[in-house]
Order: sequence, then structure tokens, then C-alpha cells
Amino acid sequence: MNAMIGSLSALEWALLASNTLLLVFARPILSRILSTTDTRSSEWRLNAFRGLNVLMLLTVGTGAALGPSAGERGWLLKLLLVLATAWCFYLAMQLAGYGLRQRYGVRRTVDGQEVLSDSWTSRLLYLLVCGFLSVLCLVTAIQIAGFNSLLQTTGVLGFLGVFLALTQSSWLPDIAAGLILLDGRMLEEGDVIRVRFADERTTCAVHKTKLFHTELLDLADNHRIMVSNAWLRAQPLHNLSKFASAKGLRDNLHFKIGYDVPAAVVREIMESAVARAIEVGVPIEGQYPVEVVLQDTGDHALHWMVCYYTKAVRKRLLTRQQLREFILSESQARAVSLATPFGVAFDQTETPTVLEREP
Repeated sequence: MNAMIGSLSALEWALLASNTLLLVFARPILSRILSTTDTRSSEWRLNAFRGLNVLMLLTVGTGAALGPSAGERGWLLKLLLVLATAWCFYLAMQLAGYGLRQRYGVRRTVDGQEVLSDSWTSRLLYLLVCGFLSVLCLVTAIQIAGFNSLLQTTGVLGFLGVFLALTQSSWLPDIAAGLILLDGRMLEEGDVIRVRFADERTTCAVHKTKLFHTELLDLADNHRIMVSNAWLRAQPLHNLSKFASAKGLRDNLHFKIGYDVPAAVVREIMESAVARAIEVGVPIEGQYPVEVVLQDTGDHALHWMVCYYTKAVRKRLLTRQQLREFILSESQARAVSLATPFGVAFDQTETPTVLEREP
């Protein structure tokens, strides 16, 4: 044991001490640098950070076990220096991302909590910095590994270039689409959007726009959805959080009611239901009058539409549920049936196809 300890050089002792401290305090250090609420991303970076520390500790330990007279320690020292170089450049990338996000990022309030997210400028500069540091790290590692000749160096760089060229169709469109989404600011974190998956339209909240993909939160079923940035950009997106006026989102509900019910009674039912909903705290903008319009005249029933304004878009599904219940209660009090008369094809294109409940 004494021989193993005595075989360690000053550099190895410094690496052993620094990596042990960094391994212990990795979580508070990264939580300060990353400044993100994304738990899964933080855990992945924490594991990568600690993984490099463990690799260097194992390399130092292996070199100590071989002893001072072992000739094989030369390649271990090179491996140790390559790992140390990779770790230093990785930490430099994280620090660069933190600084760029602080300088050029955008602060938003999502669910009452202030978050700092990337902007187009911070994401683009981060990509440029990471690209430059990656090339510099690779060249440094090649020199440390002993590939000193021009042929050896260009061979390694050429292999990497061919690999990136062959795989660029898998990652480059997503990076470009992510930058376009951030630049257009049509899709920001916390926004509520409606997007079509196969034949079903789903109301989601944008959780995070990453480098290669975007994470969405299904507000009906309360689960995460991951889609590629390129696919998301190609879809027709309805951003419900981007209001066309200061009134808020103009939402609507549709009903088929028989011809025997006078229009005045229908309007009275809808207006009374909206008034009751506002009284109990349903997030409807009560300063704007409710709109009750005749959408269509069918063969067996009239197609009525009630329109109202709301700014609580994240609670839109719950608002629709509660308002339907109040309309049902008001119609029953007036002995008016909301059942679709026999023979009428009820168009449900504006009605969500998923079970609406509070997320």
C-alpha cells in the first residue's frame, strides 16, 4: 500500500484530490451553473460530470496499482491527461452555456415560477462555442495521445468529418428547426398549443425546446410528449397563448337544439350559464359580453354556438367542462333538451376528442 501511494506523482495527487472534491460537490456546482428546472436534463449532466470524475479516479488508482516501476504507466498517463482534457472542456462548455443564457436568455413566468430559457441568440452562440471547443478538445486529445504526424492527425479528423457528414441528416435538421422556432418566437416555453397527432388533435403546453427535440405536456392526460424539432416545425400549430387581441382567447362551444326552442330562450340559457360560471370563479373574461350565434340551420335541429373570452389558456379544458355543466343545469331548469335530435349528424370538429379534465 505504501508503495502504491509513493508511486503517485504530484500531478496525480492533484487530480485525485480535485476529482474527489468535485465528485462530492458536483450537484451544488451544476445546479448553480445550469440554472434550469428540467430535472431529467440536470440529472443527465450530473451523471456525465461525475462519470468523468470517476474515470479519472479509476485511472489514477490503476496507475498506482501498477507501481512506480511498471513500464505500462505511460499509456495510463496519456489516458489520464485525455480524460482530464475532456472534463475541462466539458466544464468550459457548461460555463459558456450558463454565461450566454444569463446574458442573452429570456426570463419567463411559467405556472407562477420564473424560469430562464434559451433565446435564438444564446442557442446559436452556444452552438458556435461548443463547436469551437469540441474541435480544440479533439486536437488537444490527439496531441496528448501521441498522434504527432500530420497524416495521423488529419486521419483522425477526417474520420470524424466523414462520420458527421454521414449522420448530418439525423441531427442537423432538428438543430436548424430548433433555431428557427426560437427565432420566430411563435413557440415559447409555457405556451399552450394545439397540434395534430395522427387523426387526433391534442392540447399541449410547451415544456422545453431542446437542441434536437421539444418536450410537450399533454394537458388532458398530464403526460410528456417528445417530438423532434423538424417534425414540429412542419406541423400546422395553433398557439392558443398568442392572442389576436387584448380580450384573450375567443373560445366556443357548440350545441344542437331543436326548432321548438325559441332563440330568446337559447340565449337566456347560455348567458345565465356563463354568468353563474363567472360567479364561482371559472376563468372567463366577464367584462366582455357572451356571444350566442346561430351557426347553421339543419334539417332536424339548429346549430348554436356560444363564444366567450378567457386568458387562462392552460385551464381551457377545465373551463369548457365546467361551462358545459352550467349550460346543462340551466337547460334542465327550463325543460330544454340538449340531446341531438334523431337523424342529425353532430359535427364534433370543434370539440376535443380526449377526455377533458384538470391536469
